[in-house]
Amino acid sequence: MTESLTTTYVGCGIADNRIGQLTLLDMPNLTKNYTIMKFEQEWEKVNPKHVFLLKYFREALGTSEVEWSMLTIRNLNKMRETLEKKYAANSVVTYCAIIKAFLAQFVDTDLLPCGKDYKNALKVKKTPSEQITLNETEIALLENYEPKGETEAEIKAQFLCEYYSLARASDIENMTDENIDLDRGIITYVSQKTKKTAVVPLHRNFLQCFHHRGKKRNRWHYNWVMKKICRKCGIDQPVKVFYHGKEQTLPKYELVGSHTARRSAATNLAKRGVPLPTIAKMMSHGQDIAMTQRYIWIDEIDLDDAGKGFFEWNISCSLE
Repeated sequence: MTESLTTTYVGCGIADNRIGQLTLLDMPNLTKNYTIMKFEQEWEKVNPKHVFLLKYFREALGTSEVEWSMLTIRNLNKMRETLEKKYAANSVVTYCAIIKAFLAQFVDTDLLPCGKDYKNALKVKKTPSEQITLNETEIALLENYEPKGETEAEIKAQFLCEYYSLARASDIENMTDENIDLDRGIITYVSQKTKKTAVVPLHRNFLQCFHHRGKKRNRWHYNWVMKKICRKCGIDQPVKVFYHGKEQTLPKYELVGSHTARRSAATNLAKRGVPLPTIAKMMSHGQDIAMTQRYIWIDEIDLDDAGKGFFEWNISCSLE
């Protein structure tokens, strides 16, 4: 049996106080007598962590306020193109997925001029990008760096928290003192992403950084500040990678982001000989060792003497 919904549309730029017959199946996230607000108000309510995307909507559409009636195929294409100019392809995939999930809730309300075609307008191909890690010497440079202002201090503290605990940024942001067991010297939390429990030894420097990490920040700003900090620390050696859909040689600081801390911790533990299953559990990967391996980057320098001997250049070979 299909239950009908009486929904009042308010300030949508199409029709006010119109009564529409919807179904709970069509509108799974709406409830009876739900009043649909203006586009930007709905967006802020549904996506509080991604309010910054409204800025790009306005820029792409050339308006001071986005309205439902503006969501045409052409304008959604403009939005996607604007994001592609500002972010890596994989980030655009994520942001477009957020937009599609939002629009899906209203696709049967006649509010969207694009109808169900919004999916094609916001379709983005995911491209692989190589990631870098920071070695322990580079992490020491960050630890010793004197931040210039409150923002740098808080973001540096957040980054080091992620490094010391192998946790994602979202998990550090949601962590409280209740997750820290001082008597046992461990951190315990349930991953926001995997919903798996992680137990990590309490690093000697974690608490100091944890209490200075500050407020939640949008990821773009976080990454921009970390790149700046790493540049000031001299982490600028050229690195050749496949990045943003093409092969590039970039200074290392340009490749640093929030996930770099977690990858670096996993890699540095692996270099110290910590078994992969142990690292996987600390990263909330559970038994998924293959996932953990993707985080670890080992270069030729980390080969032992026997391994390096295999590649040793013998000048006599070139004379034969």
